[in-house]
Amino acid sequence: MEDTWRESIKYPGINHESMNFHHRFIKASKSKAFDIIHREKLKFNISRYQNAFEKGKLNYENIEVAKDFVSHTKKYSIDHLSSLLITFEKQISSRGTQVIWAFDKN
Repeated sequence: MEDTWRESIKYPGINHESMNFHHRFIKASKSKAFDIIHREKLKFNISRYQNAFEKGKLNYENIEVAKDFVSHTKKYSIDHLSSLLITFEKQISSRGTQVIWAFDKN
């Protein structure tokens, strides 16, 4: 009886489906946390990523200059996002592609 009562409670602002997913995730993660084969796969893939990352850094003569360039590009993109999107829409539409804009919450 108590379980039925708890299931019938609706909390405002809480997505019950995502809560159910959360509980299933926690249960599955407890079994994976101690799975030796899974740990070995993770260790192997992390080492491959680290090797690829180090190899990729060798493509740059000065990594700090590259980081600076990317940082400025990101800032410019964020600051000018609306005009960049409009320009993109004009260019891509001229090639016959239809752009569908999503509405915001307002």
